[in-house]
Amino acid sequence: MKRIMLNYRFIAVFLSLTAALYLAACGKKNEVSYYYHEEEVHISVGESAEMKLKNLPAGKTAADYQWTITGDTANVSSGIVTGVQTHPSKLSGKETVTAKMTSNGVDYTEVFMVVVEKNVDAINLKYPSITLLVGDEMPIKYTTEPETLSYDQKVLFTLSDENTAEISGDDVLKALSAGNTVLTAKTGGIETSCEVHIFDEPKTADEKLQYINSWQDSFSEVGELNDTVTYEREKYPGISIPFSDIPKTSGTKGSGKYIVVWEWTYTTTGVNSYTKPVVETTATCEFTAALPKNVRPVKWSDAEFMIHIKQGEYIQQGTYEKGIKAMLPVVDITLENMDGDVIETLGQIYGELPDKIALSTDVDPVPEAFYGSFPEESKVRNALSEMLKNLK
Repeated sequence: MKRIMLNYRFIAVFLSLTAALYLAACGKKNEVSYYYHEEEVHISVGESAEMKLKNLPAGKTAADYQWTITGDTANVSSGIVTGVQTHPSKLSGKETVTAKMTSNGVDYTEVFMVVVEKNVDAINLKYPSITLLVGDEMPIKYTTEPETLSYDQKVLFTLSDENTAEISGDDVLKALSAGNTVLTAKTGGIETSCEVHIFDEPKTADEKLQYINSWQDSFSEVGELNDTVTYEREKYPGISIPFSDIPKTSGTKGSGKYIVVWEWTYTTTGVNSYTKPVVETTATCEFTAALPKNVRPVKWSDAEFMIHIKQGEYIQQGTYEKGIKAMLPVVDITLENMDGDVIETLGQIYGELPDKIALSTDVDPVPEAFYGSFPEESKVRNALSEMLKNLK
């Protein structure tokens, strides 16, 4: 009898332990694998995109997940999201796409943000091509039709060669190495592209001219080379060619090609004074970029003429009290041959003189002249641009 009772007790203990282990197993929680994709996926109506899973278990595919989406601007099937419609009030919709699956005791969840964009009629990059030196940076500028995109819509930029250039998060293009790449802008189911040319720092005169030619081609017409665009691009091409390096006698007779030599520097030092200002000039040829393409030389040996911007002679504009001469500063723009002989004066840009000057009564000796202020550099630049547009 005692043996039977012991067997019953053993069975009871065994069953209790089994039940406890079963309950513990049932109460155990699965491990959790969660991943949120920070980069939004942008699609237009009718366009599809694959939601690429980050933590996909071995032997599983996107079709093994349960996919859900929060709104009705898109649908999702086996990880493929397709734009259906834009949101009627927001003009585009931002939806949350969730993928879930349990495998081998792990609950997998991944979350994507999908934007269904408003379709656009056109997108245009600011320049037909872009030319930069290695290390240069330039904001990417564009327009769309219609002008206003929805609040969550973006223009996405890509490059065909990411070793040549890169695009930062704030849409700034940076030149990494010499070469060529293609910049593509896309939004609302429309895309457009332009070539990007990147140069090492030019060393020889012909290398500099090659860079200048490429830089100028980034404008659709010379008329854009006004003061506003110059400040947008910070400088003209940013390449200086000293006047002393120009081979004066290399012009080919009858080529009809020009270079532009800027040999004048705006200064506020010593102006509006009784002492003649000393202007330190630095000559460059970078404004050759402003010439129409058909009259720009490819090599210096092709250049026949120079358009020369330089400080002209002061012009006396009457006298002030005590016979002090009123001397007006002038900047000359002349057409010259490659030997520097003046063929024609194309224009003169004048500075300014005050109506009256205040001269102390005890000044002795009385100054011979009063020198006015030089014209603003922007005034000279715009006058030059207008002249260059008229070259045929």
